[in-house]
Amino acid sequence: KNCAIQFTDDEGFLEQLIEKPTDEQIVECQNQVGRLGISMNIFNLDYDIALQYMRSQPLNLNRNEKELPEAVGRIARENKKMVKTFPVSEYMPDLTSKTDLGIVQEYLEKEFTDI
Repeated sequence: KNCAIQFTDDEGFLEQLIEKPTDEQIVECQNQVGRLGISMNIFNLDYDIALQYMRSQPLNLNRNEKELPEAVGRIARENKKMVKTFPVSEYMPDLTSKTDLGIVQEYLEKEFTDI
């Protein structure tokens, strides 16, 4: 639940991005989209558009920061067929907080020994 889920249309365009979804929203996404799309917060955005949305994004009072996924979700909701998603299905270690760094480092060292 520490992730953002994404609702997409039949062509893979983002319709909605929900940061920290409820159990009900997760089930709704699976039922509507046919799979659970998790956002890894990897975006390629037009600078001028992204800056406009980030400037107007309210500060998250709990985290004292602006939430990029929420801004991207607003871009998608207000500009149909602007944000394209690319589904990838593979294991991805969680890197939500700095305490995850050791786990991710261990995973990378194990899986990518040639680097």
